[in-house]
Amino acid sequence: VEPYQLPNRGPYPYNKPKLNTVPFTPTQTKAILSGMQPGLTMVVGPPGTGKTDVAVQIISNLYHNFPDQRTLIVTHSNQALNQIFEKIMVLDIEERHLLRLGHGEEELETDKDFSRYGRVNFILQQRQELLNEVQRLQDSINVGGDFSYTCETAGHFFLYQIVARWEAYMSKIKSSKLAEDIAKLFPFKKYFENAPQPVFQGKSYEEDLDVAEGCFRHIKKIFRQLEEYRPVELLNRGRDRVNYLLVKEARIIAMTCTHAALRRTQLVKLGFKYDNVLMEEAGQILEVETFIPLMLQNPLDGHER
Repeated sequence: VEPYQLPNRGPYPYNKPKLNTVPFTPTQTKAILSGMQPGLTMVVGPPGTGKTDVAVQIISNLYHNFPDQRTLIVTHSNQALNQIFEKIMVLDIEERHLLRLGHGEEELETDKDFSRYGRVNFILQQRQELLNEVQRLQDSINVGGDFSYTCETAGHFFLYQIVARWEAYMSKIKSSKLAEDIAKLFPFKKYFENAPQPVFQGKSYEEDLDVAEGCFRHIKKIFRQLEEYRPVELLNRGRDRVNYLLVKEARIIAMTCTHAALRRTQLVKLGFKYDNVLMEEAGQILEVETFIPLMLQNPLDGHER
């Protein structure tokens, strides 16, 4: 058995994944494993025994191991919701996939706005920053044209200019198998000049190849995010953008039971769907209230999801 090694994400310091800092006990580890399996998992214990940390780790594991699934977090109070949300923000979960519904987000101990319209503004701002990176990448490889104008034009630029150069580069270095060729022939050397230098250490072929692949993952992530932001770019109304964010973009959605009850009709009408439900401090929630978050989806083939 070998430990799983995370792939290289890029040469910048912020590319390094945020590591878990909580040392879990064997019992907590069993609870985390159980929470990742289909079915019901109940975590019970007195205050201060790490129940919230276990819940947050389960959410993080589901987020990374099942990228197509969405998780709904439900609590009885805004205070409990903010507490679990603040711990989620510290983990290696992308900010664009987090959404906090209802009142109480102003009590979060952060200057970031995780409300619906706050997330839309964040996406629009990040879209512009990514398009600026596309322009810088375009200048670094001396390609003319206005490819950084929209997400669509950036996608064409990636397909016809970036991927073509990368495939030609990989073909050359795999045939030569020389460590010095990796740095010498690298097509995006100028783009990564603002990264900590030297990007390539030149110690071995395998290490430098891993760095080169990490650089390409960094570039590919830029265009993958722009592709996800394209619908927000096409939608003009703020409400349509908010609904798209709620139904499609966000992967971890948090709300209170009260908000779920008030917005149930609206959420069902939008086609809101999720795959996992986490109820924090379930002992404070009435039995009848636990059914409300489970009824936020339309039936599928006559069966409740």
